[in-house]
Formats: sequence, structure tokens, C-alpha cells
Amino acid sequence: MGNYLKNSDFSVTGLENFSQPLFIAVPLEDLAKVSGHEFAGILGYDFISKFVVEIDYLRQAITLHDKAAYQYHGDGDSLPITFNAAGHPTVHAQVIDETGSPVDGTFVFDIGSGAALILNTPFVDEERFLQSGRPTVHWLEGLGFGGGIQGSVGRMKRFKLGRFLINNPVTVFSQASNGPFDSAETQGNIGAAILEKFKIILDYNQNGIILESNAQFNKPIEYDRSGLFLVSSGSDYETFKIEAIADNSPASEAGFHTGDIVIAINGHPATEYTLSQLRMMFEYAKHCELTAQRGQEHLQMTFKLRRLI
Repeated sequence: MGNYLKNSDFSVTGLENFSQPLFIAVPLEDLAKVSGHEFAGILGYDFISKFVVEIDYLRQAITLHDKAAYQYHGDGDSLPITFNAAGHPTVHAQVIDETGSPVDGTFVFDIGSGAALILNTPFVDEERFLQSGRPTVHWLEGLGFGGGIQGSVGRMKRFKLGRFLINNPVTVFSQASNGPFDSAETQGNIGAAILEKFKIILDYNQNGIILESNAQFNKPIEYDRSGLFLVSSGSDYETFKIEAIADNSPASEAGFHTGDIVIAINGHPATEYTLSQLRMMFEYAKHCELTAQRGQEHLQMTFKLRRLI
């Protein structure tokens, strides 16, 4: 839910003499809780279309180019884009399952998503992706979207984006019965866990996106090995609560409960970590020692993490 605004605008630090009208204000508390940091707002099509936007994940930098003067001089792959009804860019790509046969689709180019690949419910059902016996776990992260979106997480064999092949991408197979992930307009979303393998140039003026692979292109895409889904709260988002636990996972076997508060990790106070750092730890660690608060009790649990998909 949001509110329409009148006579409001916003500016960006470092962009002299730039401002844009601000039409709508939406609450972002739930997004902050799941992401682990505060949001002032979201920059979308109206802002991006004023520039050629270069996103360099390795440098953690965004460069804004004058769209009237910009010329590209690299060897990246240029992909044509169209825009869906919500104003999001979409690109043509292919998913490749164990059968080896490519399946064409149109995918939202979703820079704001932390996932790798999300496949919409009609596409999952039509191609019977969940009837192949692939290892999957419940999509706990879906709880962070508008009260909960059902889905399973597994892997596709490959994903082809332009000339690039991404091996074994972590894939969400949506089982949503409404909302954007139940749409047949597109087949799914491409998120940051794939896009961070590139330098990305968004040129909405030319209806195109340019991809340059970077040094982490061949790095495998990992997924949570703990079975824990944490959310954050507090003024500095340093209070970490267990929101959900995957069945038959290291976390469920160790005896964690939803609602437990994580107060220490490997002997260090939880306040020394960000939510992003904890999630990355759970993707790569082999062992982990957590101290959790449950009511008035403090419980110390050591558990062995393992690959779930």
C-alpha cells in the first residue's frame, strides 16, 4: 500500500541541478527487515531512463553517463530489451534442464532481486520442472515478499543469457497462486546472483542492455546450507530473529525454533555482523556455533552445515 504525493521531488547527491517529481510513497519496513538495512526509496524506470547507467558489481559502483553523448567501445554482448506493463525491462533467454533441450522465455531483468533465477508458476507447471525429481527445499526467502510466496528452490543445469552460459544456477520454482510470480506474461526473473557476474550497462534510450563478464563469472552460485531464514530489526538492524526453518536441514536437526534470537556466532556477538554477512557465512561455512535466546534461556548449538540442493 502506498500514498500518492503532490508537489514533491527528490534529488541525488552529486548530481547538480537534477531533480525529479516524486509521485508515490510506499512503506519499505518489510524490505528493510529482510535485507538488513534501511531504505530511503527505490530508483526505477523514470530515473534510469534519464541516463546510460553502468553497474560495476566488482567495484560496487554505479556510473551515470550522459545518454545523448554516450558511445560504447567494449566487447560486451548487447541484448535488446522490451518493457512490461510495470515498466520493468525484459530480455530473451533460455533455461536448459537435464534433458539438454533449451526452453525459450522472456525474463524480467530484476536488479533489485537478490535471487539468481525465479521461474513463474505457469512456466514451472507447463514445463513440469518440479516433476523431475530434482533436489529442492522450501523457498524460505519467499516469506519476505508481501506476507509469503510459496515456492521451491533447486537448480537448473544451465541458463543462457545472450552468448553467456551460467552453469547450475540456483533456481526458485514458484508455486504462487497470485501476484507477479503467477504471471504468464513472462517466464520469470533474473536477479543479482546472476547479474553480479557482469558489468551491466543499461541504455533504455536505445532499448538495450550490454553485459561484460567479470572476474567472478565462473564462480559457482551458492545457496544457504543451514536451513535458517533470519530477519533483522532494531535501530541498526542488529537483532536477528529466526523467521523460518527448512525441514530436514541442519538447523531443524540442531533444534532451533522460529522466534529464537541469535545473539552470538562462533563466539562473537551477533552485533558484529550484518544480515548479509550472516547469509554469506551460511552459504560457505562447514560448521557453525550459534547462541540463541529463547525466552529467558540462552542455548548454545553447534551444527554441521551441508549443501541442501
